[in-house]
Amino acid sequence: MAIQIAGLVVLACIVSGLMADNYALRKGYKELQRQNSISLDRYNLVVGMLNEEQQHELHQYYIATGVIEEEE
Repeated sequence: MAIQIAGLVVLACIVSGLMADNYALRKGYKELQRQNSISLDRYNLVVGMLNEEQQHELHQYYIATGVIEEEE
């Protein structure tokens, strides 16, 4: 009986640790998503202020520097 209880306690600790790790990963992922959303909004704002020629030049610059791959 004591061995079974000890086994359950160990199992509960392992499961609790896994759940805490999962929570921390989710929290970090959500923060990263939030920051990426802010960056994308800022990028879209700046690109929206460019004329078509400037947008094309920026696109070519990103391709040349490897930021994005050329679309086929």
